[in-house]
Amino acid sequence: MKDLRPLIHTFLTVSRMHHRSIENSLRGMKIHHSQHRLLVHLSHLDRPPTQKEIAERFHISPAAVATLLKKMEAEGYIEKTVDGADTRSNRIAVTPAGRAILDDTRTRFDAVDAKMMEGLSEEELVTLQAMLDRIKHNLESLCDTGEDTTKEDFS
Repeated sequence: MKDLRPLIHTFLTVSRMHHRSIENSLRGMKIHHSQHRLLVHLSHLDRPPTQKEIAERFHISPAAVATLLKKMEAEGYIEKTVDGADTRSNRIAVTPAGRAILDDTRTRFDAVDAKMMEGLSEEELVTLQAMLDRIKHNLESLCDTGEDTTKEDFS
């Protein structure tokens, strides 16, 4: 295949359509995409992070983190506790209500993913995974950010 543009266009269109489908699945829920991303991140950590650590991880200002957390705390998705080692600092943890949101979104996202892969055989899925892994590997040297994004599954 000499001209890769149609293939790349389809690949990117599929990615955008998946993202839009995921966003649509959040409609009616009291959570924004950025709040969901933060809940997912918090749920994978062994120790609740500080607001400063969140700002550094997501490359956003401490003020933006404070605004995001204020809304999430008002909805009952997170709780702040004073850091025992530094009383000027808060640690942020997911509440049971936040975990319930994650469970609900996981169910919704699984439904989107199942629909996306509908009609593909197990062998086709294994082949697709291998091809995407190879493409990802090929691109890693072009966009090495030093960040490990493999743990962010956006459950």
